[in-house]
Amino acid sequence: MRKLGVVLAVLMFGFVLTACHHDEADSHDSYETDAITGPTSAFGGDADSLVEGLSTTGAWVFEFTDHMTLDGDLFVDGIFYVNHHGDDQTNRLQRKLVLYSSASDEDQTIVENFMLNARDVYLNSPHVRIVSGELNGVRGAINANTLYVNNNGLRLETVDINANVVFGTQAYLDSATAWISGEGEGGDLIEVALEDLINGAIIVAE
Repeated sequence: MRKLGVVLAVLMFGFVLTACHHDEADSHDSYETDAITGPTSAFGGDADSLVEGLSTTGAWVFEFTDHMTLDGDLFVDGIFYVNHHGDDQTNRLQRKLVLYSSASDEDQTIVENFMLNARDVYLNSPHVRIVSGELNGVRGAINANTLYVNNNGLRLETVDINANVVFGTQAYLDSATAWISGEGEGGDLIEVALEDLINGAIIVAE
């Protein structure tokens, strides 16, 4: 009987450790086992490079080098973790679209903004960040009929979304944020309402 009690105690201890590990995994957005390892960044100014760069086998960041027009829909797929040079945001979930080019100076001064034209855009990756800047009063932009947000953490930064935006759930909408650059080069970002950057209806599908 004493041996049986020891065995049961060991089994229960193992169960507790397994449960704790499972809780920790869940706190990491439960994406870790689905994460994709791909190239760090992708560049392009044509439709083929854009589609491939934002696919599940693409890169966590895609940097535009020109205006782009797709005849059909654009899909942003895959789950990517980013290591920010060993800071406390190591392995942060993120997928980034950069709609500008910048100079090689310390402030990375914006020299050109770009526009993406597509029929519909589907943001299926978690934590998509769409970034542009303002140059002579004009921002980079996404022009589409509808932009579908099918995951958490959308972040818009100084970019115009000229489309109706459909969030798959209320939680996806609640987790979305919008920001604009402050005054002057390298100005701090200021949080604004989504409506300030979305030039269309904002809809929750559920």
